[in-house]
Amino acid sequence: MFKVIFISLLVLLFSFSCSSIQTDSRSVIKNAIENKQYDEAYDEVEKKAESGDPIYQIVLGTLNYSGIGTAKNDRKALEWTLKGIKKHPLENSSRFKDGVVENMLGKIYLTENNGVPIDYKLAYQWNEKAARKGNAQGFHNLGYMYENGMHVKRNSQTALRNYLEAANLGVVESQARLSEKYRTGDGVTINKDEAFKWALKAANQGHSLSMNNVGVMYGNGHGVRKSLSKAIEWYKKSANAGNSLGQYSLGVSYVRGLGVTKDLDEAQYWLTKSSNQGQLLAKKDLGIVYLLKKDFYQASKYLSEAANKNNPEAQVMLATMYSNGWGYKKDADKAVYWAKKAKKSSLRQTRDTADKILKKHQGFFERLFN
Repeated sequence: MFKVIFISLLVLLFSFSCSSIQTDSRSVIKNAIENKQYDEAYDEVEKKAESGDPIYQIVLGTLNYSGIGTAKNDRKALEWTLKGIKKHPLENSSRFKDGVVENMLGKIYLTENNGVPIDYKLAYQWNEKAARKGNAQGFHNLGYMYENGMHVKRNSQTALRNYLEAANLGVVESQARLSEKYRTGDGVTINKDEAFKWALKAANQGHSLSMNNVGVMYGNGHGVRKSLSKAIEWYKKSANAGNSLGQYSLGVSYVRGLGVTKDLDEAQYWLTKSSNQGQLLAKKDLGIVYLLKKDFYQASKYLSEAANKNNPEAQVMLATMYSNGWGYKKDADKAVYWAKKAKKSSLRQTRDTADKILKKHQGFFERLFN
């Protein structure tokens, strides 16, 4: 994303006359960029920057940040850019009007890289300057900082306003964040229609998590007419884009036969992909798939992983396996152990199943004090 932005900036800078940029150098750089000879362009910019030209120094900073013609290096990006803006302040510059450089500086201070320490105060100041020039990423970063209380007091409503500015300018991550805020009511009244609208915009720009969320909304009829077939369509897009939640949603759909024919092999395929990315819910459901296939060894493996990470449904399934001797010798102590843990679940069905196992394996007084 940034590489494309900075290449566009370079083309613009070296396509028009400027008293600070010599015609011969401008021509060499412009031709090198157009021919994608970025190493040559970098070398020419570096020569001019080292000779003291402030515009070239700023440009050299952007090249180091974006990794155009050289390895990405935030420290060198910061050093050259700050050196350049001492002589060529960005506020008065007719060459850097879109806030891209300010936003770049804000992002450098927001994330530690190449030895540049995080400085939320400077990150806020530079992103605010970028936003004042109408820079979309500047608005997004301000939203992120307000959402997480970085340098400023956490303020969900101010975060929302900045995300909205960025989202309307096409920033996909802001569109995704807006959808989540409208879905949960964080800083705004819950609005399922708005949640769906912004998730769809982000999904159509390739945001894989939003693809899954659009599927979930179609599946539940939230903000849009319920359609299981549309839900599956979006789950597949998300899953094929590599999103673990999309893979999980698609796998569960095959387990339950929601919008597709029940298919445990397909369920296993997608849940395995999701589980391999660390998705806890996928481990639990993959264990259930193996139970349905009567592969108790694999069922135990995945249910144990989920149960040990405090998933109550996995815990009650493990308790059931120990209670009934599925894949194990019957073991009342282990059945009781996992059933007690599962009783903390917020799901009534899980608690009820745990109670039945405890009643089966414990006496009256034991149950009374557990």
